[in-house]
Amino acid sequence: MADDTSNPSPSRNLQTFLAAEKTEADGKLSLFGRVAVDADRMQGKIPCFHEGMTLDDAVLITGLPREEAARRIQEMRGHDHPGRYAATRLAVGAGEGFLPGQAAPPALRPTETASPTAKVIQFPLPFGDATRAISNPLARCALFAAVNERQYFKEWVCLGEIQGVKIEVKGEQFNQDDHDTLMQLVKMARDKTFGEDITVPVNAVLHGLGRHSHKSQRQQLFREVERIVSSTVRFTPPGLPSYVGHLIEDASTPQDQATLPEHRRRLTYRLNHKFAPFFGEARYTLIDYGERLKLGRNPLVKWLHLWIVSNAEQYPHKVETIRDKCGSQIRELKHFRERLRKAFKVLKETGIITAWHIDTDDLVHIERMPSEAQQKHLARRAGKELRKATAPRAQESPASQTPPTSKPLKPETVEKFRALYPRLDPYACQADFDAWVYSKPIPRSYDAAFLGFAKKWAVGKG
Repeated sequence: MADDTSNPSPSRNLQTFLAAEKTEADGKLSLFGRVAVDADRMQGKIPCFHEGMTLDDAVLITGLPREEAARRIQEMRGHDHPGRYAATRLAVGAGEGFLPGQAAPPALRPTETASPTAKVIQFPLPFGDATRAISNPLARCALFAAVNERQYFKEWVCLGEIQGVKIEVKGEQFNQDDHDTLMQLVKMARDKTFGEDITVPVNAVLHGLGRHSHKSQRQQLFREVERIVSSTVRFTPPGLPSYVGHLIEDASTPQDQATLPEHRRRLTYRLNHKFAPFFGEARYTLIDYGERLKLGRNPLVKWLHLWIVSNAEQYPHKVETIRDKCGSQIRELKHFRERLRKAFKVLKETGIITAWHIDTDDLVHIERMPSEAQQKHLARRAGKELRKATAPRAQESPASQTPPTSKPLKPETVEKFRALYPRLDPYACQADFDAWVYSKPIPRSYDAAFLGFAKKWAVGKG
């Protein structure tokens, strides 16, 4: 049977899509890992399948036989996540398709020498409806403070310093409600390029936030959006010029949703594309928003939640340090400590953390099981540190290197370690000990040297 590819005509949906793609040919960044379309790829090379695409459209843009095009579309629509094939890209000519979660063909992957317009911000796909992305640097400071009553800053106020970058704000203060709204708006922009106008139903935003669609809730949402647009944020990296801008560039809200027809009850906003690096690789964390809704409205609980889950490892911190980090307005440390205890109780009851305590030095110790992604990150980092510690020195020949001294710990040594440090892992200590002792003379007693090392290793770890 001959392939029927004679003169297929594009549907109105495809014509509209291609026209829109051409207007976006400057290659704005894509927030959730879609391949950016730049000028040199716009000659019909990387169209996007979407729900309105017909079989004739597929034949027209791929050059495949009708049977093959139909089979490929059916495969995409039968993927494990129905409805997400809208994100699928197809390399025209080669006839090679790739689905969400699969690697793009080599010719389409961004390279180090590619133009900035071809770069993408990678998030794992699919991106579930209950999932929100938080920027680690923004979650670990007082930009979204643990307060109910917001202040108005007439001058620049420093809210924290993350990896040497000073974060300041001028205008009305943000709190955790504002952070929830920003997370929802980022989530709803997942299929759009960073910096493009996003139009969404107001009620859809409210439902995503777990709120009602009453008038008071709509007005609260509009105030939060206007606040994120109007308050100014300044970032100052060490030795570099400061950047001053807004998290959301602009927004338009309906005047009276009670009298407007349904098709006009929309919120339109535009994320500031210059903040895209804050959602770059290793700078974001995916959270379960349903889990966050169980925490209630206590701003300290909500701030601690994001601060804790954005850290793969939990290090002890002074109570005073946590107060400063979260932007609390409680001046008396004893009162803040009391609030902190209540907040940790809620976090433990909801399963965010497994244990916590405040020691005699006023250090807060938190125990939490890292996520699967964080465990992989920790394993990669430990491997890099071990390889660096055991790498041969440049001035020494391989023959002069001392072999690794790792040995199995005796059962009584493990029992003694656990009796001395019940909250610590003896094998994590052993890994650090092996890396440290590698460059030292071989100890006479491996277990005795390990216990001696553990005394210093355990300081500050609980």
